[in-house]
Amino acid sequence: MAPASKAAPLLITHSAHPGHVLKLFAGSPPFQCDGCRQYSDDERWYRCEPCDYDLHVCCALLRTYLTHPLFPGRIFAFRHRPPSVPGYSCRSCDGCGDLVLGFVYHNAERQLDLHPQCASLATVLTGEEGVFILSEEAPVRGNCGLCGQGKNGRRGRFWCYRFNYADGEPAYVHVACLMELRGQGTLQSAPSRRSGRFLRFCKIALTVARVAHAVTTMDPVGFVTAVAGHP
Repeated sequence: MAPASKAAPLLITHSAHPGHVLKLFAGSPPFQCDGCRQYSDDERWYRCEPCDYDLHVCCALLRTYLTHPLFPGRIFAFRHRPPSVPGYSCRSCDGCGDLVLGFVYHNAERQLDLHPQCASLATVLTGEEGVFILSEEAPVRGNCGLCGQGKNGRRGRFWCYRFNYADGEPAYVHVACLMELRGQGTLQSAPSRRSGRFLRFCKIALTVARVAHAVTTMDPVGFVTAVAGHP
């Protein structure tokens, strides 16, 4: 994972866009990353203006190989596109469960795939609301506080952030749901459940999403702001 305290360089080159210089760009989201092919609400990214070519910060500053604590002993290699493997008509990220359409970290031994954004997520986040721990799958009991699905739902076997309410009751939110909430950027877009407890959950989830955003975009100011709980 790229540390949030490390500043992203102003100019880079990338193997996916050879012979061109990409510049760190501040613009108005959303945009589609030409690397991973996912849309994003990031407010800064790398761009080649003449070619209209854009990359997430985390997609632009990739490592050739990485390991991840949720897949101990497995080495993931960066690839520009998902590998073609017999028996796999399409590939999904083993972190969030969404489709892999472009840049990917791939483990050939176990046929595992991770989006660059998912591979960059912090495994532990600490804020005013408590400690959020990235877990490999949803717990058997309970439902995601955003989508309402439980362990048997479509996202139940993929990553989530777990935490405890102030009264000690455990709760969790799917990483994929956080990505969607981050893209919406507002609690008005959250599911229409009106309980005060759910609204508090949404505020907590949005804080986690903002911290995850700051980590993946290597934005130290955004990281401090998100953890401090400022809007």
